[in-house]
Amino acid sequence: MRHPKPIIVASRCFGFAPCRYDQTTIPAPFFERLMPHVEFVPVCPELEIGLGVPRPTIRMERRGARVQLVQPQSGRDLSDAMERFAHDFLDGVEAVDGFWLKARSPSCAARDGKLFDPESGAIVDRRTSGRFTSVALARFADRPFCDDRRANQVALRDHYLCALFALARLREAEREGTRAALVAFHSSHKLLLMAHGQQRMRALGRIVAAPASGSEGEAFDRYRAGVGALLAQRPTRGATINAAMHVLGYFRERLPVEARHAFLARLERFRRRPGLIFAIRRDLRAFIERAPDPYLSVQAFVEPYPVELEVIMPNRRR
Repeated sequence: MRHPKPIIVASRCFGFAPCRYDQTTIPAPFFERLMPHVEFVPVCPELEIGLGVPRPTIRMERRGARVQLVQPQSGRDLSDAMERFAHDFLDGVEAVDGFWLKARSPSCAARDGKLFDPESGAIVDRRTSGRFTSVALARFADRPFCDDRRANQVALRDHYLCALFALARLREAEREGTRAALVAFHSSHKLLLMAHGQQRMRALGRIVAAPASGSEGEAFDRYRAGVGALLAQRPTRGATINAAMHVLGYFRERLPVEARHAFLARLERFRRRPGLIFAIRRDLRAFIERAPDPYLSVQAFVEPYPVELEVIMPNRRR
């Protein structure tokens, strides 16, 4: 399986530069493992709006109906500066397949930023998007977002990587721009998409199979919107098992009974232990190597991203 390098907008504090408020970087072992396989576009929004290193902390505050970004020590309201920078920066990013940002950051949090009451200083919400990321989420709703805390959970990290590398392959197909490229992408991702939702996978198939009534670009636009929404859904273990059983069906007469039974037992254990997805994929790749099949050999379901990333190696939380 080919794995073109995804383009990821990433927080600069993940080993790129000591740009946090306290002049540190974030230890992120899996992020370091990811580096050879992706193309990063690093950014520190707080530096970019003129805050130095080290610097007084900033926070999000609820003021009326607005969420504002402020620096309590100086009293500065940084909301407009951050929003302008976010739009300008994202305007300049030619292509992006996903985001990997700092959790709990008032600028970069995807979903777990703290929101404060300006009068009492009490935390009123712990599920607020950082001010930079809120702009990115609105603009790139169909792209996957990850952070250093979610990366600790095998199932969440696997979901992110599956979507990330699939969208990178779709971007490559879009660059080719032909109906044949779209057909090839859908064919090679059919089982992966099935694990996210069989009905939506079939709806995407209808886009691919529809007569060419518009431009190829329009077909890709419709397909990208659908596939982005589908990949945003976490695959259920039941649907993943169903997709794996589809692959196993190709080998019904070509595998020893003992091998089939061992694989079925592993699938059953997967219901309770999501980390077994890596072993399931290894088994399927071994079956395909033993009895090559041109359809299965290109299926993203059995190798959705580089095998070097199939590890249970959480980051340290911070």
